[in-house]
Amino acid sequence: MYPYILLFAIASLFAFGAKKASSHRALAILFALTLAVFVSTRYEVGCDFTGYENRFLQLQDYLSWGAVFEQGEAGFHLLSLLVLNLGLPYTGLLFLSGLIYIFCLARFSRLTERPLTFLALCFPVLVIQLGMSGIRQALALGFLLLAFAAFADKKRLAMAVWILVASQFHTSAIIFLPLVYLIGRAVSLPRLIVALVVLGPVVAWLIGDRLSIYSDRYVEQIYGENSSSGAWFRYALVLGPFVLFEWKRALIEAAYPKIYPLLRVFSLITFALVLVGALSSVALHRMVFYVMPISILVLICLSRVMAGRKTIGLVMASPFLIYGLYFASWLTLSRHATLCYNPYNSWLF
Repeated sequence: MYPYILLFAIASLFAFGAKKASSHRALAILFALTLAVFVSTRYEVGCDFTGYENRFLQLQDYLSWGAVFEQGEAGFHLLSLLVLNLGLPYTGLLFLSGLIYIFCLARFSRLTERPLTFLALCFPVLVIQLGMSGIRQALALGFLLLAFAAFADKKRLAMAVWILVASQFHTSAIIFLPLVYLIGRAVSLPRLIVALVVLGPVVAWLIGDRLSIYSDRYVEQIYGENSSSGAWFRYALVLGPFVLFEWKRALIEAAYPKIYPLLRVFSLITFALVLVGALSSVALHRMVFYVMPISILVLICLSRVMAGRKTIGLVMASPFLIYGLYFASWLTLSRHATLCYNPYNSWLF
């Protein structure tokens, strides 16, 4: 448990203490490199380790280069076959996956002037719980972050391409394709609904049989009862900043005009996720990972616009305190944390 606490504490202290944007950028690069090593070289760490290892070892028995696109989520199979053909072990797949994911997080962190703060706040959930225990969805999220950065830059084609790439690692990523319609338009609930109506059929066609699989797994639960006990806690963690965002929207729009449309559309999406949770806590659990990076961006923006002369220290420290409290509670109380992450092991040492 101590390596996790130490990394989060060090990153948080440096992020809180760094005053200049240049210092944040330099420290963010250093922390990203540290995360790349930490995540990519894990050994027998993470709830996904054994399951994905078994799939990897069996892959060469039933899948060839010619048949890879006949399988769902071909991107992950391509990456796995590449590692196999290079003669690398399963840890090679984890290494490449970790590097890609951390690079995407670091690239997205450039949307804020405090990238080290962003990476530090990503550590408890997006790095540990997702990046070290769900490599397919982590890779999908990584490519989605490139798509969301393209949204902020108003690059419609780039966003669509990155969403399609993300869906080749986890099909659920395709649900963000309708957001392409909103680029360059004022974001509102009616426009979001129009985007869903216009591009929703395309999304359904691209998902294909997966739509019925998701329905059977998360709604009908024909494979057995399926729930996530921590989903609502993580939902509250991402929802809180958006509640404050709606209160301070005008201030945030004035201070951050470039990323405001991205923050606004994800505010609407996050509030709507309560309906997803009513159907399936597991589906909510997966969706929270997708909205959390934007929620963290909102939290960083709020700490700037809400900081007064007498409260600046407390306000700037509050994001670290919120995620630190969640992280400490999870490490000490979660059965998954004990079984899957403790102790941390790396094949480097």
